[in-house]
Amino acid sequence: MKKILVNLSFAYLVLVILFLPFQSFSIEVLTFHTNLTGGQIFWLAHWYEPVILFLTPLLVIVRFIQKEKLRVNQFLILALVVLGIVSILFLSPSFGVGFEGFRFTLMALFFYLSAREIGLTKEKTDKIINAYLYLSLLISFWAILERFFPWKYWSSWGILGPEAVFGYGWHTAVDVAQSTSIFSGPNQLATYLLPASFILITWAARLYERRKNSSLIFPILGLIAVNTAIILTFSRSAIVGLIITFLLTPFFIAGNKLIKNLAICLCAIIVALTVLFIFSDNKALSDIITHGSSQTEHVLALKTSLGEINSRLSRLPVLLFGSGLGTAGPIALKYGNGLISESWYLQVMLELGVIGLILWLLFIFTVILNLNQTKEFRLALGLISVSVAAVFLHTFADNPALSYTLFILIGLKLSSEPKHEKNIN
Repeated sequence: MKKILVNLSFAYLVLVILFLPFQSFSIEVLTFHTNLTGGQIFWLAHWYEPVILFLTPLLVIVRFIQKEKLRVNQFLILALVVLGIVSILFLSPSFGVGFEGFRFTLMALFFYLSAREIGLTKEKTDKIINAYLYLSLLISFWAILERFFPWKYWSSWGILGPEAVFGYGWHTAVDVAQSTSIFSGPNQLATYLLPASFILITWAARLYERRKNSSLIFPILGLIAVNTAIILTFSRSAIVGLIITFLLTPFFIAGNKLIKNLAICLCAIIVALTVLFIFSDNKALSDIITHGSSQTEHVLALKTSLGEINSRLSRLPVLLFGSGLGTAGPIALKYGNGLISESWYLQVMLELGVIGLILWLLFIFTVILNLNQTKEFRLALGLISVSVAAVFLHTFADNPALSYTLFILIGLKLSSEPKHEKNIN
């Protein structure tokens, strides 16, 4: 029974990984070319959600029946899920709003739990990671190539409707166009590619250590393509995540001269760009850095969120447990009755309180620790880069293509090498 369930789960997760980058695109195509209702299109594009909501509890129940112990990060996830359910029942404005908030805030953890329960060999897991990598490379090449296409080319080609705010030409940092490839926005594209960048970096480092210099050409060209695509999005949060994590890379891959040299070169580039910005009156460069009014909006969102948290200091229950799922973050845009924090961590704190934020940080810390212990530096660095970007955006909430894919890959990888993880008795 468990073998059949594992095989079906594996096939399902692979399909999800391959589909997720095309989800937003498929919604626009169905909207323009069919007469389906909004609800029908939604479920066609979110076909995987009812499955994961059924699959994850089933796998957890199987674990308990077989009397297998919970690992630390699995226990933290269950604590977050329980906290989320309690917030839906007692704190959220309504069950519908709370459940949608659950989808945005905690659904990614279900993918981690499901992937974590699948016992795959290291070879099969690496093949799935490579599938994400090759898909990222294709998406990166398209992000570069699209800049030679007509303005708003998806619509001009008749693939999407003229009102679809989707693709190159719709998104700009003031007057500077941002690449989006097949994603609905530049931030989504950039953060989706972040883990791929560090998979390529660690691949190149491994080849260099083994003195296979002739094989370095592919990962280096791939790294150039992926990072160029990230830069062409002009997503400030993703670029900050890329730079900070890249500077941390030598601490993970200690002793590798290639990584150290690349880090030194990157530092030199950062210093040069900083000097260029300080002494330049170039409007395009200023627009890329400030994004016009976007900078002001982010600062205002930060002040509003911090002000709300400060007001909760006198309301201890709300400070500790939050105001409920669906009351902050991207879901507030739909209902217009919550806070847009512009930061994943502030969103978690506002919705699930200090307790929820601590549980999330502990979960991320234990996952990075487990990945480091198994020498899975590529996914550890990928998770760090995304976590840095999440300081400035609702990265884990508004980009399921990234969060679901990343947690599936991490869960599968740790599933293939569980011996380094601690269990909860």
